[in-house]
Amino acid sequence: MKLKNKLITLVVAFLAAISFALPSQVNAANTDMVDTSNHNGLMTYDNYYDMLVHYGVKAVVQKVSEGTTYVDPTAKYNLASAKQAGLYLNGYHYARYTTVEGARAEARFAVAAAQSAGLPIGAVLA
Repeated sequence: MKLKNKLITLVVAFLAAISFALPSQVNAANTDMVDTSNHNGLMTYDNYYDMLVHYGVKAVVQKVSEGTTYVDPTAKYNLASAKQAGLYLNGYHYARYTTVEGARAEARFAVAAAQSAGLPIGAVLA
């Protein structure tokens, strides 16, 4: 019985020692890509670089357009800032179409808005 109690005490002491050695603050999980749009405002190089260094962000997907009339006013600046910080660039279009022709019109509009915002050839446009 004494050996069993000593063993339990030893295990508890060991676990307590380990818990003190562990960091008291846990960092968030790495995020590979962030979604930005006019709702985030203008994102600076420092904003993106901070995400890269502290959270492992490797890419950005920036809203470039919506429907057939809206161009995100932050897209050009945000894409340029993300590029400067070394992130991979992607874009997205918020679709509102209800017909096949509407979908085609939005696709053409999205491509034009993405090109105008500086989304590079070969980047993903979702």
